[in-house]
Amino acid sequence: MPKPLSVTFQYGDDAQEIHDLLDRLFSGFLRNAPLPNPAQEQERKENAGLFKTIFPVNVFKDEYAIIYELCVTRDVYTSQWGALEEIIRENADIILNSPRIDTNFKSEYTDSDVFDTFIGFARGTVERIWNLPFNGTAGFVSDSKAWIELYAKKQMRFILNNHGAILNAPEPYIYKMNGRIRNLIGYDDAAEYHDYERNIIDTMRSESARSRVTVFNDEWLNIN
Repeated sequence: MPKPLSVTFQYGDDAQEIHDLLDRLFSGFLRNAPLPNPAQEQERKENAGLFKTIFPVNVFKDEYAIIYELCVTRDVYTSQWGALEEIIRENADIILNSPRIDTNFKSEYTDSDVFDTFIGFARGTVERIWNLPFNGTAGFVSDSKAWIELYAKKQMRFILNNHGAILNAPEPYIYKMNGRIRNLIGYDDAAEYHDYERNIIDTMRSESARSRVTVFNDEWLNIN
């Protein structure tokens, strides 16, 4: 029977380092109120626009994947937690079934318990981001580049592992590419998967090739 193919790498011993980097990156534009310094507030708005361009696809996971969609799709860059939580709860079923959300603890709880736990993680992350100092556009761009390079290295290893799995598996994997659910098995599908995923990385790494190519409810969400 076909089984879902994982979409991104798992954090390892460097999980805290990754969380710290992503917190800094998102703090470049996500706040619960406008910055009191007009010049910094203008930079923050410009960073929000840059974020959409630098990250044409959602290359985040867990609460950061949700924050990405809130910012890019809903244009929510300045908001109190209550408004953010309302949007998240409206999409509970989608989030619980998203391949970008890790719910390995799900078997221990009901779906309601899992979602409430996730809401707690998300709130803690958002509030942590709000409380970080604003590092301006230079800091935002530096953190963005750092994440792209870290993601590229880890995700490429992950892609190669998936490539081998598709190539050698006796049964197909389910995966969503270009808005279509696919059953992937064998050489041709493995090669297509590799090229598709590598193009996402290359697009981010190329200053000239960046464009917004996904929408809310697409690749990062439920593949069922």
